[in-house]
Amino acid sequence: MNYAQVVVNTPLGIAKPHEEENATAESARERAFTYSIPEHLADQIALGQLVWVPFGARRLQGVVIAFSATSPVEQTKDIDEIVDPRPFLSAAHIDLARWIARTYLGSLNDAIQLMLPTGVEQEPEILISLAPNVSREKLTEKQTALIDQLTRNGEMKLGALPRELRSAADALARRGVIVKRTVLVPPRAKPKHVKSVRLASADALTAMKLRAAQAERCAAIVDILRAENAPVWISALYAATNCTLSDLKKLEAAGVVALEEEEVWRDSLAGRTFDVVEPPKLTAEQERAWNEIAAALAPRPSPLATFLLHGVTGSGKTEIYMRALAEIIAQGKQAIMLVPEIALTPQTIRRFGARFKRMAVVHSRLSLGERYDTWRRCRDGQVDVVIGSRSALFAPLPRL
Repeated sequence: MNYAQVVVNTPLGIAKPHEEENATAESARERAFTYSIPEHLADQIALGQLVWVPFGARRLQGVVIAFSATSPVEQTKDIDEIVDPRPFLSAAHIDLARWIARTYLGSLNDAIQLMLPTGVEQEPEILISLAPNVSREKLTEKQTALIDQLTRNGEMKLGALPRELRSAADALARRGVIVKRTVLVPPRAKPKHVKSVRLASADALTAMKLRAAQAERCAAIVDILRAENAPVWISALYAATNCTLSDLKKLEAAGVVALEEEEVWRDSLAGRTFDVVEPPKLTAEQERAWNEIAAALAPRPSPLATFLLHGVTGSGKTEIYMRALAEIIAQGKQAIMLVPEIALTPQTIRRFGARFKRMAVVHSRLSLGERYDTWRRCRDGQVDVVIGSRSALFAPLPRL
């Protein structure tokens, strides 16, 4: 395994490749480019990982979709680095992305982007600034306007410039009048961490020399921590005691408290409780349908079966769906239940929540952080059932 095929996250179309001299596309539609795996990454690289690769004069993110012992070209560039050691896509998802690209005549990159959590992508951003002590003679009107903006505003984003000034920026950069530098935009989606305070030694407070007001605040902090007997978020202590970060740092230096940081999962269902409900007795029609479906779900090698339930609203179709989900979970597997977004009401969520404890809900009203954390919980196997609209289709359930 000396080489990796990487699909880069940039619009390429499906024309014959010609842009890169040190990378090659194995197929016009896949546009997967071959990169060599440097020795220090050989034991870390894995299928489905997000990686940074050089791409012409740029540095782009891409997904590893295959490995090979040989390269179709003589010269290849090295993969720069791995974004996250945990793969973002499984082999099954990569195969599904290929099928989507072939069936719907799209690019493999577009299909892969459907399966990645929104907000994890990072893109290089070009900043421009004036070079010091450089002659600025013989400038065009647009070049003069750009220099005036840089003089007023300092360093600016190239992408934020009006379209008519971007060509002027390129010309000035070639002359050395302005300087370009590339930075990485932080991902919009990332884990949420909160700072907390833990009581280390209440007795150490007596040895501290504090002013009266500060001593009162510090005593209140210790009282709250002793009563909670667990770490307390800093924001809660600020609100309850009117203390400051300076107070907490003094207490930490004296060994009274310990300042910590912990990750907090963002879950749209957090704090909600659902009353457990026993499954209702099936009607004769439900019983006939369920017996046939249950036989197809039995854990034995058999062809995949597809069923279409016919029934008017209120006829009991959802109960059959829930029994099928329960059977799948009992076998140690996971499942996705797709519903129209308009049907994803609080009543629907309560109904499923009463039957399934390790459940996640995916819909368009989730915040970016909630969507990202739900995706990670699914990938980590912390969810048995995903209920959601069509955006839940690609939830990364490892035992689906």
